[in-house]
Amino acid sequence: MSSIPARLIASQEKVNLIQAFKCGNCRLNRRTNLRQILTPGNELGADIWQSKDIFGLSVNIDLCNIEELSIDSQKDDVNIIPINTKDAHFISDKQLSNFDFDNIEVEKLDTLIIYMIVKELLTIDGTYPFKKGTPEEVLYNFKLEIVYKPMVLNVFHFQVEILSDENGNWKQISRENNKKYIRALASKIRARILEERKVYPLVF
Repeated sequence: MSSIPARLIASQEKVNLIQAFKCGNCRLNRRTNLRQILTPGNELGADIWQSKDIFGLSVNIDLCNIEELSIDSQKDDVNIIPINTKDAHFISDKQLSNFDFDNIEVEKLDTLIIYMIVKELLTIDGTYPFKKGTPEEVLYNFKLEIVYKPMVLNVFHFQVEILSDENGNWKQISRENNKKYIRALASKIRARILEERKVYPLVF
C-alpha cells in the first residue's frame, strides 16, 4: 500500500483548471475488472462493463493539454482506489481539513483500462420505444452528457450520463431504474458504442 498521490487530491484551483480546459478531444479512461478485454477477433468484448453501468458511468478525464497546465495526471490513475477511506464529492477547499491525507492509503489495481473520446461519445443519440409493439407505443429521445463530478480523492472524476425526454424535459436516467424498456436502452447504447468503435483499449 502507498499514500494517495497529491495529484489526485482535489482543490478549487485544480477543479477550475479542469473545468476550463476540458474539451471534446480529451479522453475518458475507465478501469475494467478484466485482465483480457479483446476477443479472439481482436475486438473489444461486450463484457467491458454491464449494460446498466452506462447510466452514470464513472470515468477519469485524461486532459489532452495536460502538459500545458500546472496539474499532473497519469493515464492509469483511474486504477488507484482508496483503502478504508470514504471519499466525498468535492464542494470547496473547506472540506480538505476533514481528511488526513498523509494517512490515506491507496491500492493500485492491475486491471486493463479502456478509454473513450468526449466528442465521439456526444454523437450518440436517438430514440427508444415505450410499450413497444402495442397500439400505445411511444418513441422517446435520448442523448449522452459528460458531467464533471470531482471527488476529494479524485479530482479527475467525470460521469457519463444518459438523458431522456420521457417526462417532457431532458432528465438523467437513474441506474436504479429497472424497467424493461430502460434496460433495453442500456443494452442498445452499449452495443452502439462498441459497434461504432467509440471505445478503445488503453495501451501505454
